[in-house]
Amino acid sequence: IRKANVRLADNDDIQKARVSRISYLRQLEQYKLNFNTIIKELQTVINISDYLFDNGEFIKVFNSRINNSNSSIPFKKTRSSDILVKNISNLSYSLRINKNSTLPDLNLIGSVYRKSNEDSSSSSFKNMKDTEYYVGFSFSYPIGNRKAKGNEKSTKLAIDELRKEYKITENNYNTKIKSYLLAINSYKTQYKLIEMHLKSLQSQLLTERIKYRQARLNLQYVLNTEIAISSVRMDMLNLKNSFIQVTLDYFDLTK
Repeated sequence: IRKANVRLADNDDIQKARVSRISYLRQLEQYKLNFNTIIKELQTVINISDYLFDNGEFIKVFNSRINNSNSSIPFKKTRSSDILVKNISNLSYSLRINKNSTLPDLNLIGSVYRKSNEDSSSSSFKNMKDTEYYVGFSFSYPIGNRKAKGNEKSTKLAIDELRKEYKITENNYNTKIKSYLLAINSYKTQYKLIEMHLKSLQSQLLTERIKYRQARLNLQYVLNTEIAISSVRMDMLNLKNSFIQVTLDYFDLTK
């Protein structure tokens, strides 16, 4: 308006700036309404203050992870692998016990006796000169023993199922970790490009403002550049959020 009063700007410049400002104010009010409506609904079931966005914490988490070097950790080093391996080991131990229950039982039995030929008890204790030996074998075979055999078959099936589950889980893990690492590396590259884009637009805006003050440039160019900067900042914020989410998925998968 000040430039228009001294004939350095046209009325259409003023009205375009005013329309843009009013449009953004309307959007802002709608966003506030939507946000406050959600807050009111959530407050009835949870303490919303524990979940409100903390920009400082958001930036801290992002900065701590953007420079991390994430690697492809083997599945066998994860907690999921340990749990499955221990379950298979426990079932294998149970299988050995069940197998033992179906095997024949062979025992060697032996005994030694000392005795006396005396009639009286007092003399017999003093004259225990005779020795008797007994050696024998005890053999038993569990005929039928359906319960033990059934347990053995069930345990074998359970071990086979766990081994299949291990392989399926390992394949899913390898697929997911490759996907997460691709996304992490892509987001890192995109973030560098967005930073370059933003710096270029900010430098462009400085030049355009100088030209505008010198009446060498229409105001709309300045407004368009400021809108572009806001859009790039939103893209950067969304990318940071996506990056943090995929790193959380990566840490959950590999722990």
